[in-house]
Amino acid sequence: DNSLLRLTLASDEQYRVWTPLEAIAPVMVQAILLKEDRYFHWHPGVNPVALLRATWASYIGGDRRGASTVTMQLARRWYHLDTRSPGGKLQQIAAALWLELRYSKHDILEAYLNVIPMGGNIEGVGAASLVYFDRAAHELSLVEALALAVLPQDPVRRGHFGNALQTARNQLAAQWRTVYSTDTQTTALLALPVHARARQQLPFRAPHLAEQ
Repeated sequence: DNSLLRLTLASDEQYRVWTPLEAIAPVMVQAILLKEDRYFHWHPGVNPVALLRATWASYIGGDRRGASTVTMQLARRWYHLDTRSPGGKLQQIAAALWLELRYSKHDILEAYLNVIPMGGNIEGVGAASLVYFDRAAHELSLVEALALAVLPQDPVRRGHFGNALQTARNQLAAQWRTVYSTDTQTTALLALPVHARARQQLPFRAPHLAEQ
């Protein structure tokens, strides 16, 4: 009946399900880009305006601003870079530019959506969708997509789907309503808390058959 029998851990004890970009709900892709990188399709891997703003904010001692693009974040995770130092940040920028030269925007976004941290030992949208909401990534609703989109920034605190996640999701929902039009019913749904399934409730049907 197309129901999931079992979701197993990878060899490194991570839940990870490779999911093509075309198999991810468009609202999920839009929510991620709205949160992480609005100009993803137009910059060469680095957003110079965002970098200048972040540098200036750090120089004058103001609020810290995020300047990493989706490509830069992918480079950091893929090459295991320590970007807390100026040297590490320069490495990240160079790696992002290199990725943009070698791969299409489609492939970079697809890779990013499959490796982002989603709380605990969950990586990628495909695994997060199955673990938290018991559905494939292409079935995600806008309410669920906005919740998953705010997980990568603070997966430890927000992975429990408590107040920290709800607050961040509400902020992103406000941005969504500004950029995209929503009907009255959707707006009402966005105001409600979103609940996730506990990992202890993951399906464990026909374990021996699934293992085979």
